[in-house]
Amino acid sequence: MRRFGWLWCVLAIALPGRVDGITIGLYSDLDCTSCNLDLAPGSFGIFYVAIKNDELTIAPIGAEFRITGLPLGWSPSAMPNPALQTIIGDPLQNGVNVRFASGLVLACVRLYSVQIRVPPGGGQARLRVEAHGTPSNPNFTCPVIDLDLPPLSPRVCAGGGHLLINSPLACTVGVEPQTWSQVKRLFE
Repeated sequence: MRRFGWLWCVLAIALPGRVDGITIGLYSDLDCTSCNLDLAPGSFGIFYVAIKNDELTIAPIGAEFRITGLPLGWSPSAMPNPALQTIIGDPLQNGVNVRFASGLVLACVRLYSVQIRVPPGGGQARLRVEAHGTPSNPNFTCPVIDLDLPPLSPRVCAGGGHLLINSPLACTVGVEPQTWSQVKRLFE
């Protein structure tokens, strides 16, 4: 009987699961409340890649993801959070795997600041957070968050957010856990 208990623990860590209320998103503000960014042609702007954590009992310690949807001719430059202990890869290319020294119990955990230049001709973009191009674990073909649950750091699939740049469409971000839960029920 004892062997089966360990088997369940191993399977829970090795197979992808999802934690509601925790996402890797793209935001135009440091509070993780806006996913719309308006930039004039030829100008620079900044957006943020962050873990939005509505479940403040969970401490993310790391993440694995990539950002897609960047149009040709746009010039981005990603600057990691100085508190990151490990950074492997590039979020704007094939993907990145990042890790903090310890888990952070915050509503909005910044991973990157990305400066972007819109070409002189302007344009629109819809950037998305997706799975790493070559995931470190093939069972996780999703954006991943590592949780700080000593002695282990289990991985879970996270929702991936998006950012609309110069779009006439409004982008919304759930800012209260109750509101987000109500919205999620519409799509279940």
